[in-house]
Amino acid sequence: MVRLNHLYNRYPRIMNSSVGFVTFFGGDFIAQKIETSDSINNPKYDFRRSIYLGILGIGLNGFVLLSWYKVLDRFIGAQRGTIEILKKCFLDQLFYAPVSIFFFLSTAYYAHDLKNMEDSKVYDIKTISDPDSEFWETFLKGWIFDCFFWPFVNWIGFKHIKLHFRPSYVCIAQLMWQSFLSWYSHRKIIDKR
Repeated sequence: MVRLNHLYNRYPRIMNSSVGFVTFFGGDFIAQKIETSDSINNPKYDFRRSIYLGILGIGLNGFVLLSWYKVLDRFIGAQRGTIEILKKCFLDQLFYAPVSIFFFLSTAYYAHDLKNMEDSKVYDIKTISDPDSEFWETFLKGWIFDCFFWPFVNWIGFKHIKLHFRPSYVCIAQLMWQSFLSWYSHRKIIDKR
């Protein structure tokens, strides 16, 4: 544990990026197993989709989330009092959650459209501005689900977890969240098409 603490203190971005990749990749892997388990035509596992989401995990977990937590500590303070934690949870839901969900869904939609283009040789990408796209409906519902799940996870993180460990701690809950969000977003895409 001492060695792990040393690595997180010395290389917080590398450590949190690594955990982010594994979590996002793993969450999508689990979601795809759920998706394909009840599928009539039993589509194959899409390794590329998991890679795209794993790369997103590197960026969001290793860079954006760690920086976001530093900003919160700088402007609200690193104290662990109730008022400070409530402010951080509120700001996290208001600012970070929508950005995270947007990037996740954008990546999920892109990976799904890319796979469809390769499978059908039809180059018809549904963009997030397309009126037929359910992107914004999925985004809003995802954010609402987020509001029920993440404030509790963040409360524990802001109260008990050191700054450098916080993004990796979040990954424990994020594995469940990413599995759900990946399943939910791809279910919506598949049902629509």
